[in-house]
Amino acid sequence: MNSINIVGNIGKIEELQLIGNDIPVLSFSVATTDYMGKSKGQVTNWHTVNVIGSTAKYVADYGRKNKNA
Repeated sequence: MNSINIVGNIGKIEELQLIGNDIPVLSFSVATTDYMGKSKGQVTNWHTVNVIGSTAKYVADYGRKNKNA
């Protein structure tokens, strides 16, 4: 299994979808910021993340609660 850790701010959260035998799937975006030195300053990068199963349900609930806080 491949994995990566992205630390940033949640952007747009898509609707939770069910596929196959009611397997939850969720897509959302995460913004990260890099400092590129004095000449370029800060650069924001957007990453699209796709999660499935119980993780999708958790992110859908947790992300929406904290995004509206």
